[in-house]
Amino acid sequence: MGVYLTYSKPNSKGVAFAKIVHYSKELRKCKSTGLFIYKEYEGQKLTHEELKHNKRIEAQLENMLLQKQTEFTNSGNNVQLMFEERELNKYYERYATNKGNFHKYAYTNFKKFLREEGILNISIKAFNPEQARYYKEYLINSGLKPSTQKNYLTSIKLCFTQAFHDEILDRSPFARIKNIRVPDKVHTSLESDELKKLIGTEGDSHIKIAFLISVFTGLRISDIRNLKYSDLTRIPERKGFYQLDIIQQKTKKKLETILVPGGSKLLDETRIGQDKYIFKLPSCTTVNKYVREWMEEQGIKKEVTFRVSRNTFAQLLSKNSNIKIVSYMMGHTNWSTTKGYVNTTFDEVLFSLIKMQEMFQNDEFENSSGIFGLRA
Repeated sequence: MGVYLTYSKPNSKGVAFAKIVHYSKELRKCKSTGLFIYKEYEGQKLTHEELKHNKRIEAQLENMLLQKQTEFTNSGNNVQLMFEERELNKYYERYATNKGNFHKYAYTNFKKFLREEGILNISIKAFNPEQARYYKEYLINSGLKPSTQKNYLTSIKLCFTQAFHDEILDRSPFARIKNIRVPDKVHTSLESDELKKLIGTEGDSHIKIAFLISVFTGLRISDIRNLKYSDLTRIPERKGFYQLDIIQQKTKKKLETILVPGGSKLLDETRIGQDKYIFKLPSCTTVNKYVREWMEEQGIKKEVTFRVSRNTFAQLLSKNSNIKIVSYMMGHTNWSTTKGYVNTTFDEVLFSLIKMQEMFQNDEFENSSGIFGLRA
């Protein structure tokens, strides 16, 4: 009987997740640590960064294993006791610590709820669906932003899902609790006449041009920061058009897009192909402060941050293409995300229907009734 460390089989990226196994003659239980290391996979050697990551994680796992061995000894080498008598508060705290700041904030809020309900020391198994429902109501009445409410509820749900995978629970008390609905965001964007004002002004070259390049490409500020001249390739027989190949900082997925002449003329085209960063941008706070001042100087009375450049790209592109193209150009993994960026007006709907009507303006259509030639 004892406690030992094991790893899952590496996935396609060479990532192997660490697990701690408690075992005795009668029982064997496995618990995920939430940590992972990189292993050589399909003949690919580890990079310097991956080796550094492994060294840091292995030190954490060593300390974690020592702690678990002590806990196991204190429990009288009782595997069942190790997995049954766990305080929800302590379990969620460890889970949140391993997952990062977002989950830490969610944990702090949940701990406050447990304290107010007088159940701070409740075990994981004792927390029931009725209490889960109370927590959802607690979040809704908390005064937090709807998006924060939704995120906090998601965090505790994931914690209980982890408890299920750790074989502590047979079923999560949040299994039937629906997510909190978040009102659709209205994304601010700039109109074409407002853009013309901005293009014709002088200002900080890096922030101004970076903002406008984002308008023409839809790139996030994180991708703009990492943009190099070597990422651009001239498109033959298309003067001023460049193919742009990058790995997105947020999704880590490849994006192939196009920079049109309206954007390329803002850059030093003599440097195309050089392995040099195009922009040197300050912090996001400084960038957004400059953008707001820039808008005020041009009489644009909207709450504009750097992000609005990306919103503007989506809105302008949607007027001349379908949502599938907009979604691809924005680097979204699903169309539902793109819908939040595209605002459809009554006039646009009317224009689309008129265009559809014109498709049927022929003799056969004129001699029939109903938009598709169906008689009443």
